[in-house]
Amino acid sequence: EEEKMLIKLLKNLPISEKARSSLIYLSSGEIYGNNTEPYELSPIDPVSAYGIVKANCERIILENGTKVMKHIKIFRIANAYDCKNVSLQRNLIANIVLQLQKKRKLSITSSLQSRKQYGTFSDYVKFIIEAVSSGTAIETSSDITITNVAPNFSYSIADILGIFEQKFPEAISLKNYFQTPGTGLPLESRELFSLLPTKFHWSRLEDELMQITQI
Repeated sequence: EEEKMLIKLLKNLPISEKARSSLIYLSSGEIYGNNTEPYELSPIDPVSAYGIVKANCERIILENGTKVMKHIKIFRIANAYDCKNVSLQRNLIANIVLQLQKKRKLSITSSLQSRKQYGTFSDYVKFIIEAVSSGTAIETSSDITITNVAPNFSYSIADILGIFEQKFPEAISLKNYFQTPGTGLPLESRELFSLLPTKFHWSRLEDELMQITQI
């Protein structure tokens, strides 16, 4: 569906808009697949369904976008979350909050050592606005820029459960999720890296959980 919407958008843009507009597309670090240190110019090799969709959308934009738009700006973001409106999200942190609120037992389907970067939706928006305003990006051509966007820190699943346990000790006990080597759960560790230096201040999960007053 996303691919079809992009094609329709590029075809139906008014001529007056095409000559002066930039297309900003939010892609995902999932397009790098199992690459352990992906930078902006790293090969694209998605393995997840979501990553494949995002890679296809980028291809459509790169093949057709420069024909109708003045500039193409692609931002490949890491994992996004928000401690509010958790029922509308599909990510580990929102799922933990939702399950605890519903008094349900958490189901962890990956190794507790799986490690990823997590940034808030609002931080990603702020970062992208600053990057667009300042022109900070990796140029792949005069018309196209690609930027990886991710916090400069990451959390393992064990880290995240530990943070929740500190905040809500009555609701969660980390010992219930202790895993010994050989349990067979997949290790999913993906992190994004950028060729660009940044001083952006990213919010941490420890502080974001302060928004939740009750579980």
